[in-house]
Amino acid sequence: MREREAKIQLYATHTQAIVGFATLAINSIILTNSAAAGTVLAFLGTIWGKPALKEAIAPASHSLIIFAVGATAAIASACFSYVAQLSYSRFQFRNKGEIVARCFHILAMVAAALGVAAFIYGVMEGLVALNSLSMSSTVAS
Repeated sequence: MREREAKIQLYATHTQAIVGFATLAINSIILTNSAAAGTVLAFLGTIWGKPALKEAIAPASHSLIIFAVGATAAIASACFSYVAQLSYSRFQFRNKGEIVARCFHILAMVAAALGVAAFIYGVMEGLVALNSLSMSSTVAS
């Protein structure tokens, strides 16, 4: 009996650790995309209205949209994770909701992956903006 209780306690501890790491990952995705979006807004504020730098505005604006998508995907991931955990709990006690739990679990993971991919793509678009900025300043010289 004690061995079974020890296994249950170990399972509970591992589950708490998994949820903690997932929470940290989702929060990190939200933070990185939001901070990057703020940086792009500051960048756009410095180049807005300067005709020589207008080539950088479009890719910088695209990266802003992409970072917003990444942050939204991470928020959706948090919501999907909540529903998945709720469904897993219901399944545990009522034997209902396993399929729903697994579907929302997968949706949460896909949304988190989308948030990471959006950050990477947004950074690449930001680099295009910076590259066009450096090219336009080279042409202006």
